[in-house]
Amino acid sequence: MIEVTLNDEIIRKLNYEIEYGLDSKNFYKNSHIVTSINIPANYNFDNKNYIIKKIGKEVFSHCHKLETIINPESIVEIEDLAFWWASNLTKMDIPNNVISIGKGAFCNCVSLLEVKLSNSVTQILDYAFANCKSLKAITLPKSITYVAENAFDQYTKIFYEE
Repeated sequence: MIEVTLNDEIIRKLNYEIEYGLDSKNFYKNSHIVTSINIPANYNFDNKNYIIKKIGKEVFSHCHKLETIINPESIVEIEDLAFWWASNLTKMDIPNNVISIGKGAFCNCVSLLEVKLSNSVTQILDYAFANCKSLKAITLPKSITYVAENAFDQYTKIFYEE
């Protein structure tokens, strides 16, 4: 298997189970109507089997209607600005193997009410959850070794797992 980062090129090659029957070639063009995405753990392309290991930089940014996303357990990293301005996203379950949440990954996800962090997350970078006005509280797992001072803003109360 070949490890890949979910990015523009891969998005165009994958066929998603997206509401309205859109395929990945139309993803950005129609991001104003996409409400749900199911990311596959792996896919076959040119007779090679690929495993999705990362959600790439800005790959779902400005998907204003996006409400739900299903991430496979193969994901180990959510890169910078991955969901930036996904303003209708309400809940995010971080897969069990994710180690790092990138800069601004969920910045301006103003409808985000709930984030479940797995015990594998070790770092949350700058502005990862900045301006998530609806996110009132979050519990950080014991695995956390680094949280940027500005990862969250004044709206979010931070609890630490005991």
